[in-house]
Amino acid sequence: MVQFGPETFVLIGIILLLLFGARKLPELARSMGQARGEYEIGKLESEQRLEAQRARGRKIPPPSSKIVRTAKQLGIPTEGKTSENLRQDIATKLAQDDGDE
Repeated sequence: MVQFGPETFVLIGIILLLLFGARKLPELARSMGQARGEYEIGKLESEQRLEAQRARGRKIPPPSSKIVRTAKQLGIPTEGKTSENLRQDIATKLAQDDGDE
């Protein structure tokens, strides 16, 4: 397995700087951040669909600690909300944060 040290990341940073220039790097970082946000939303949606399939015919379990933790990190109140409610609130919050940038 290949191991990356700090020197490797510095070298990659220098190569990126040479390839894209100093003006393009912030735009590239912003694009990567937006892509990550879209990935997280897609991940939440797929988890939601999976949970909905599991919940058919069964009592809906309380929200997972991961969803609650994510909601709390985003400043979303979690009391009395189901996993679906929290996922929708998280997706809305992430979309608002992307719009603010």
